[in-house]
Amino acid sequence: MGQVILSVLLGLILFLFGCFKLSEVVSRAFNLHLRSYVSKINQSPFWGLLIGFILTLAFQSSSASVILAISLVSAGLLTFRGSLPFILSAGLASFVTPFLVAFKITDLAPFFIVAGGLVWLLSSLKIKKIGETLFYFGLLFFGLGIIADAAVLGEKNFLREIFLSSGPLLGFLAGLFSTVIFQASAIPLSILVILKGKGAIEISQALPIILGVNLAAVFTEVFSSLGTNKEGRRTALSLLFFRLFGVIVFFLFLNQFASFLSQTFRGEWQILAAHFLFNLFITIVFLVFLSPFTKIMTKIIPKEEAGAYLWPFYLNKNLLKDPVSVFKATRKEFFGMAGLLKKMFEESIENIFQFDKKKFSKVDYKEMAIDNIQAEILKFLDKIPKEKIRKEEAKKIINYAEMTDELERIADRIGNINKLSFHKNINRVEFSEAANLEIKEISLLVKNKLLLLEKATSLNKIVEEQKDLIEEKIKQSKDGHLERFYKRTCATADGSIFNNILINLGEISDHCQKVIYLLREP
Repeated sequence: MGQVILSVLLGLILFLFGCFKLSEVVSRAFNLHLRSYVSKINQSPFWGLLIGFILTLAFQSSSASVILAISLVSAGLLTFRGSLPFILSAGLASFVTPFLVAFKITDLAPFFIVAGGLVWLLSSLKIKKIGETLFYFGLLFFGLGIIADAAVLGEKNFLREIFLSSGPLLGFLAGLFSTVIFQASAIPLSILVILKGKGAIEISQALPIILGVNLAAVFTEVFSSLGTNKEGRRTALSLLFFRLFGVIVFFLFLNQFASFLSQTFRGEWQILAAHFLFNLFITIVFLVFLSPFTKIMTKIIPKEEAGAYLWPFYLNKNLLKDPVSVFKATRKEFFGMAGLLKKMFEESIENIFQFDKKKFSKVDYKEMAIDNIQAEILKFLDKIPKEKIRKEEAKKIINYAEMTDELERIADRIGNINKLSFHKNINRVEFSEAANLEIKEISLLVKNKLLLLEKATSLNKIVEEQKDLIEEKIKQSKDGHLERFYKRTCATADGSIFNNILINLGEISDHCQKVIYLLREP
């Protein structure tokens, strides 16, 4: 018994560590192309299915893919409707890990670990990433192999007893609780594959366990959504509904399904087919009824009152015939970007005083959205037929391109403040009361300047007065910090973060100033 427990714990640690680190590597690669991927997912259910499937294969974790989808929906980058095919395909792709176990890939895990380690040690920086991926992939399956071996170690042990529980209800609970304990559906499914391959379990015993595993696999995602907004919670609740619906339907036809599997498939393929067909069934059903289901869930959990502005809304290719219409639509996009920048700014400033990891991620995603809107505007302006552009209109195109650059730079500076709030939090830096008051005062002035952008206001006197006032306040704050440092009422590390926040606030003000000047152009 002791050897089994030790083997399970060792395998679980290696599996979860490999899974976590592999997810980190894949996330970095995904974020580089986030804009184009999310755009495709929002366009078509097919792209949602495909990208969700591929991403889950890369993560080797359906939970990682679904949590990413919930985060994107919560941040407003991904639509609720677009997220549904994405999370459905994550369930489909979770079939691949036990499929690889059936092909004895766990026996090759040491090879992947050694190959990945050698590539990482002996290669350039770019190739090192491939080595890292191979190493963590091998580690994941090495841990999985240790757990699976423990499940069949000796004639009797607690894992075998759990999985060979008699009765559908006990089997369902065994699948449910084992998935919750292991925090991964791949582990109990892989154990079932090995047990079935050795003839130690019948498909009629395994089916309730598989249903329990599939239902429990959504618990992590549901819990992670509790701290998100309504959009994120609606996505998580939908996934729970998908799985619950599937479990009820398959329990009603449990004997018939077991009979079909035993007659159609052999050995461990019965386990793999059961898991895949369960997820394929709910995917097909809910894709067919995607529109009505979206409406029902939106009624159960209504939309937020004010949705974030994250994609170009007014740009339309039909406007390209008339440059004047293009300019009007583009100005509207500018004001939408300004509104999004204001929200980003508020969240990043709030993070300085009370750090919130979810809010930090939202600012990060919105910064990517600003980059996307900027790119779309520039592409749209470039599509205006050259023969329709007069000299004054060419000048306006240049001004508008410059405006998008300035707005994108504002987003970058807000992103810098957001990152500084993160460093302040992890280094446990505490500002003095005076420093906190100064940041609040200056940030309020900068926020008012962002409001001028959002409302398309460019009153000369107000703009100039605010510019001078912000510059004066920043100078006073820097002088105040020097005095506090001299009196040793604040540490050097505190001052570095404080000064960088002030620098970024000043640069946001300067970029706002440039946009306002450009807006004055006729």
